[in-house]
Amino acid sequence: MTGTELTQLLGNVGEFVGAIAVVFSLIYLALQVRGNTRAIKGSTHQALNDNHQYELHWANEIAELWVKSNEEQPNLSPVEAFKLNAWLISAMNTRENAYYQYRHGLIEEEKWLEHERIIGNMLSSEWRTRWWETVGVRHYTPAFRAHVEAILDREPAVDFRVVIDELAAWNSLADWRRWCHGHG
Repeated sequence: MTGTELTQLLGNVGEFVGAIAVVFSLIYLALQVRGNTRAIKGSTHQALNDNHQYELHWANEIAELWVKSNEEQPNLSPVEAFKLNAWLISAMNTRENAYYQYRHGLIEEEKWLEHERIIGNMLSSEWRTRWWETVGVRHYTPAFRAHVEAILDREPAVDFRVVIDELAAWNSLADWRRWCHGHG
């Protein structure tokens, strides 16, 4: 074997080894990207859950206003209307964030459908529907507004007066379980 042939052979071996290294590097990078995607999805899911827990905590503070806004002719004072408005804006901001995350593949459809049900519930009273039509629509992107409108067109309205009466009638954990089974 001449020096030229040896040089060519070593060059070919080097190219082969380099190609294998590239393949392993691509496999490694694919695994890293997949792991990072899972981590981002997990973080997104956790952040949305944290926001929802905050909403529930805040809802405790506005419970009377929520019940009042379900009445046929709610008589909210300006301060009460302001509090409910602030809560609705915050809650709908969380839903818009979830919609953005869903559209970009960061939350699963099943989780997004849960947010759609929440939107339908939040805007189910006449007062809250009017809030959406006059105040809420000014705060959100056109795509999200259109999606909310589609939800409101297809989701049956929840009569929270009935739900509240049922909740108030609970006397035990068994009552709660029966109610959840019938409404799940």
